[in-house]
Amino acid sequence: MADHGLAVSSAPVAEGLPLQPPLTERILARLGRPRWIWIALWVTGYQLSIIVAQAQTGLRIFPPGEDLRFYAAWGFLALVGLSAIRTVFRDVAGLQPLLDELIPPGEKAGANLFRGLDSTWGPLTIALLNAMLFSLPEFLKSPAPATAVLVLANFVSGIPAITFLWMYVVLLLALNRLGTVGLTLRPFQIDRSLGLARFGALAFKVFVLLAAGSIPMAFFGTPDLRTVVVNIGILVGASALLFVSLHRMHRQVVTAKAAYVAQARRLYAEAYASLGTPVSLHALTAQAASLNAAEALERRASTIQEWPLDEGLIARLAAIVTSLTAAILARFLLSRVGL
Repeated sequence: MADHGLAVSSAPVAEGLPLQPPLTERILARLGRPRWIWIALWVTGYQLSIIVAQAQTGLRIFPPGEDLRFYAAWGFLALVGLSAIRTVFRDVAGLQPLLDELIPPGEKAGANLFRGLDSTWGPLTIALLNAMLFSLPEFLKSPAPATAVLVLANFVSGIPAITFLWMYVVLLLALNRLGTVGLTLRPFQIDRSLGLARFGALAFKVFVLLAAGSIPMAFFGTPDLRTVVVNIGILVGASALLFVSLHRMHRQVVTAKAAYVAQARRLYAEAYASLGTPVSLHALTAQAASLNAAEALERRASTIQEWPLDEGLIARLAAIVTSLTAAILARFLLSRVGL
């Protein structure tokens, strides 16, 4: 059997069919060793084909001075995509024990939760559309074997970044489905997130990886209208999907928190009522332990984390989205005035 380079068992990530390694990992496994050579070719193939196409046809794809910056940004995006795919798949596979704890036995909504994460045709179809959008116009302007290869190279070299984008969407949709399950939440006394923090951390992690891959393209990529629209669309859509995917979990936690706070306040009221009227020092001393315990329980219940993302992560998310959007727009506007 081919070595996929991933320490993942054949057990399913959730009930249902086993999850295969993602598309890029399966391709690299088929290409064999050494892995790093194939990765280097994958990361640089599109740039090399652009150089060849420009030399053979005289077609100017980038304004002077833009080409080297684009080559570096595109290569970095592909490299981040390949690394992120491997990392995220391992993280998803490691969620199985937590899913077993939180999802009630026989809950159908949790079956095969991450289906589509290992899709082949989804990423390939989007990679083909991407190549048609960004390289087909060059072929139509100057039909030649070199520009035809350019379309093919764009398709192939876009697979890592697009496969990661596909995994991002599938993963967050899976977290949204998980929120429809009546989860067996952890006791708040031992876990302020009620067991959901790892899901929020994973969602934030894949968003940060997506943003990290986009940063060089935002600052140094080709500043044409197609790139601006696609980059801002991906950024805004990815951040919106992040919150949508966690919203149903958020509602479950809010409901549980309200019940826990009400229970703690009821216990405090009962302990206070037992003091009698008027309150005597002897009765207060006798019930001090109960009153303190009920008060501590209420304070702990009030600190339950309503989102799997804590406040610090939400603030960082807003900063990332704002900064990247501003950078993309500034890059585009400056290019319009020749700067």
